[in-house]
Amino acid sequence: MHQNNIFSERANNLNINKRINRFNNPYFEKEKYEEFDFNNNMKSDNFKELKFTNYTTSDKCNKYHKLQEICNKIINNIEEWDKLFIADEININKDIPKLDRIYAILCKVNGRKINRKELILKFKNLEDNEIQFFVKNEKGILKLYLVDIYHLAIEAYNKKSRRIDLNGKYKAMSKASYCISNLFK
Repeated sequence: MHQNNIFSERANNLNINKRINRFNNPYFEKEKYEEFDFNNNMKSDNFKELKFTNYTTSDKCNKYHKLQEICNKIINNIEEWDKLFIADEININKDIPKLDRIYAILCKVNGRKINRKELILKFKNLEDNEIQFFVKNEKGILKLYLVDIYHLAIEAYNKKSRRIDLNGKYKAMSKASYCISNLFK
């Protein structure tokens, strides 16, 4: 299995429900895409200065198995996409610390500057809300730009700990060293 253009043979079957105005009067729009491209970004990175990692501890841990299950469902049944994720628009054009953080991580992962005027779509897994795919629509093709498996790309309030704990979460996972690219071997 390779990670580029997985769905090119199913070009017209990728239908996504995208949530618009997530925080103010949210509503959904159905959009159709030609294909999904993993864009060589189903890989792990660890950026200490940004407190971001998406390495797992091994191929035996729950997070790795969940990511494997998600990828297999997408690859084997494109109709599962809406059942796996909720899609939200993220406008990284605004100069807000949260968005600046996402932009910095996206640039490092992709090894180049990302056009801040274009929308990024965040696909949050419905079963494990920490797993998020950040993608861009490039002429009808959804291209993967980042896989976040611990919800580290966006600082968020943790309902269990009742606080934002980016440092603690990063510290707990920073020693993990098993690359998620092994999913495609």
